[in-house]
Amino acid sequence: MTDTFVNFVEDTRKETEDALKDHVINLDEMKNRQVNHMLEIQAKSLNNLRKLLSDMIVELKEQVDSRRAKLDRLERSIYHALEELERYQKPTSGGGK
Repeated sequence: MTDTFVNFVEDTRKETEDALKDHVINLDEMKNRQVNHMLEIQAKSLNNLRKLLSDMIVELKEQVDSRRAKLDRLERSIYHALEELERYQKPTSGGGK
């Protein structure tokens, strides 16, 4: 009877250790899946952020180019207006003598 009880205790201890090892393995696998899932979400978020920032940079460059073009046109208009003004002022300033 003592051998039976000792065997029962030993078998129970072994089953408990095996169950604990299985549980730890399952927890590690679950943790790894969660970490991998979080890394996938993080990668997607970073890609979305990169795309957003890239789009913003493209839009800002387009705005800068547009404003530079407007400034260039304005500078040319001012230059032509000054040339016209100079042409009109030469005959009047020189003709009075």
